[in-house]
Amino acid sequence: PTRRSSDLHNAQTLAAWKASRTTFLEEAEKDYPAAVASAMNFSEDPCSNFYEYSCGKWVDTAKIPADSGGIAMSWDEAEDHAFAELREMFEEEYPKNSKFRKVHDWYKSCMNVDRADELGATPLRPWLDQVDSIKTHDDLWNTMATFQLWAIPTVVSLSVSTDEKDPLKHDLFIDAGGMILPDATYYDPDDDDAQKSMAALKEYLTNITIYTGYSEEEAHESANRTLEIEMALAQFMYDEPIRKFEESYLHMNLTELEDHSPNIPWASLFGNIEKGCREEGVTCLADMTRGRKKLVLDSPYFYQALSEKFGNHSAEYWAPYLRTHLIYNLSPLLSEQFLNATFKLDADLEGMEARPPRWKKCTGAVKHALPGLTDELYVHKLFPKKAQNDAEVMMTQLKDAFVDNLKNVVWMDNTTKAAALEKADNIQFNIGAPKNQPAYLDNYPVTAGSYFNNSMLAYHFRQLYKMSKLGKPVDRHEWSMRASTVNAYYDNGVTALFVPAAVLQPPFFSDKYAAARNFGGIGAVMGHEFTHGFDNTGRKFDAHSKLHEWWKKPVVKKYKDHTRCIETLYDSFEIADEEVDGNGTLGENIADMGGLKISLRAWQNLHRKTYGAMPSTGEQRLFFVSFAQNWCDKNRYQAEQQTVLTDEHSPNLFRVNGPVSQSHEFAKTFGCPVGSPMNPQKKCVLWKDSAPSEVLAQMQMRKPRAYRDRKSVV
Repeated sequence: PTRRSSDLHNAQTLAAWKASRTTFLEEAEKDYPAAVASAMNFSEDPCSNFYEYSCGKWVDTAKIPADSGGIAMSWDEAEDHAFAELREMFEEEYPKNSKFRKVHDWYKSCMNVDRADELGATPLRPWLDQVDSIKTHDDLWNTMATFQLWAIPTVVSLSVSTDEKDPLKHDLFIDAGGMILPDATYYDPDDDDAQKSMAALKEYLTNITIYTGYSEEEAHESANRTLEIEMALAQFMYDEPIRKFEESYLHMNLTELEDHSPNIPWASLFGNIEKGCREEGVTCLADMTRGRKKLVLDSPYFYQALSEKFGNHSAEYWAPYLRTHLIYNLSPLLSEQFLNATFKLDADLEGMEARPPRWKKCTGAVKHALPGLTDELYVHKLFPKKAQNDAEVMMTQLKDAFVDNLKNVVWMDNTTKAAALEKADNIQFNIGAPKNQPAYLDNYPVTAGSYFNNSMLAYHFRQLYKMSKLGKPVDRHEWSMRASTVNAYYDNGVTALFVPAAVLQPPFFSDKYAAARNFGGIGAVMGHEFTHGFDNTGRKFDAHSKLHEWWKKPVVKKYKDHTRCIETLYDSFEIADEEVDGNGTLGENIADMGGLKISLRAWQNLHRKTYGAMPSTGEQRLFFVSFAQNWCDKNRYQAEQQTVLTDEHSPNLFRVNGPVSQSHEFAKTFGCPVGSPMNPQKKCVLWKDSAPSEVLAQMQMRKPRAYRDRKSVV
């Protein structure tokens, strides 16, 4: 049929639009520094897939290291640099009277592979003898206490952290634990992938038990018993009733805990831990039976079911499980034979093709084993005072941008808004490294001749220190990361964020970068952490770190309406044949969106103040691409699946496309037509007034992962 004139007009308009769009994108290529442009795929329209536009060329050419399940462009570049610097520091021959001699000797002991191979499983023998001598329940729980003192994981997981209602004090948290595979989903007997993972675990446990001197029959029996117990533990976790977060902290005194799970001799376990601490001159688990209820049960049903299982089995039933867990947890300290076996398990789970180089393993071990000394070396060499000042100024600018935006959120009533503004003002910034590192953590003897002993003492002293914090006031500036760690985190327990020196380095931050690149890079990371104070978990902690509902009910409802939109958006994402869990990743998705928004606002405010005008379109393009390139990555199929199933963060593809697709500023900057993938007509907006998001029927979710007080970027 003859084409109508209106059709011809529409076709000509479309052709003209495509031509202008091509010109627009070609001009945009000039906006990026060479280092940024080298990763980009300019043949992709940013309005169709911004991740591919920003990262596509790098993804096409990147090679996943044989010793890894994946590679992340920015994070691995920064981490490789940090490890190379640490290696150089650790290999230096310090004088014998230097306090840094410990660092060198520790590293040297780890690098002595010949000595580890010569010893084989010999270092484990005293520990295995204790397990093999278990005949009674007293023997069993004495061994469990010893394992706790030396930080060897068991079915009972103990940690000391801040009280959610009295945040200047510590509690003893009793969490569910006891499994080797990443989480309970790996123990589903009806799932083909889970069956493969369990088969790989069984083979691994059999082999490492044989390597320690047990017969094949004994090794098979130990592996079977371990898998039997771990499958039961996974089922207990699945059966745990889902509770509201604010109701998940179940406080008990010792009598109530013993009544709750009567076949676990809690008083005896805690008493043996206290005794072990006293023998080392340390006071642990102080004042547990006096005053407020300091024992916090994270998984009440788990421990009821576990107690029943202890009551139904002899002490000897548990010995094979403890044996394999002992070997598994200490195998990284042993010979190549054990390391190769562990690598095979990792390869089955994540598809890795080779082990990491020994120097990298040893570098990581030393930085955690001697935190004060390694932080001091790293900061002195790589984090000048100017860098710290610049980061603190940027953090203040991010906070100011968040506060300015919060003041204009009209769906909050004045009372709630005032309390939220107080909290924003109270969030503490910890930049670079701890000001006061606990000297106790470095205060143990180190020799160049025993990697195993050095490691065990590091575990032991760290555990004694943690257990000693019960009964002591909370140090609101204490870090849980090293200065040389490429990461950052927000801690609800102390209303503070922590940004280590190693992430304040290229490619995230440099005084040689344009401000657009710095704010898109490290600015978005720090903004992410700040936003965690107001995500679906963080918002429940007030300005003084106390957990309670301090928001008015109508405001809570509106908040949930907005976050439900975000949850539904991420539910629609799929990768590696796995669906993203919009509920389980909600806190991180909120932080990603918030981090992008406040870093953009902070930079725009700075630009107006400095130049008297908003940034140019080209500068804003650089900002958004810099944000996206924080998350360029490439993963093996198995590793990607594991990320979706176990990580509280969304896969990186969606950490880019999710936030930018909800940004009006992004759509304007790149000229994205309404209805394009990166500019949908309906957007999820949390921290500003907007029409209520359309509420879609929620998918049936698998059980959400356990909430964590500490939220980290990677």
